[in-house]
Amino acid sequence: IASVRPELEALRETDQKYRIEVIELEKKLGRDAPEVKTAWARQNEIDTHNVARLEEIVAQHGWPGKSQFGPMAASAAFLILQHSALPYQKKYLPLARAAARQGEMQASSLALLEDRIRLREGQKQLYGSQVTRNAAGEWEPLPLEDEAKVHELRVSVGLNPLAEYL
Repeated sequence: IASVRPELEALRETDQKYRIEVIELEKKLGRDAPEVKTAWARQNEIDTHNVARLEEIVAQHGWPGKSQFGPMAASAAFLILQHSALPYQKKYLPLARAAARQGEMQASSLALLEDRIRLREGQKQLYGSQVTRNAAGEWEPLPLEDEAKVHELRVSVGLNPLAEYL
């Protein structure tokens, strides 16, 4: 485990590396610019590598919780899963739920994962964590299951109010 912690922390860095660049490039050049597509292609290669390594770590050590691996490594495991393909997300959702119940994963992280899976499966999200830009360029949540309950649900998992998030 001692050697896995710094490795997961390094994977966290690679998980975020080109995502930050993509956001900047999209602002500057637009979503369809070739440079944006190139940056996404690089990030997708990294994501494929990261999830393969996460699978090996989970097979060997179980889900990387924060008490055993530290908060940064636990965060890395969540981010890698959050940015993986739907089959991986569904495969590890039970472990993520158990980790959140045991305090080994932030409840807010599980909420983001749950929303992403629901949307990918054609359902509406619960927590309003997944957003898009509208025609006016403003952030808005993707479809919500229950708009009246979203504030209460967000607060229950430690997320800030939706208006503040947007």
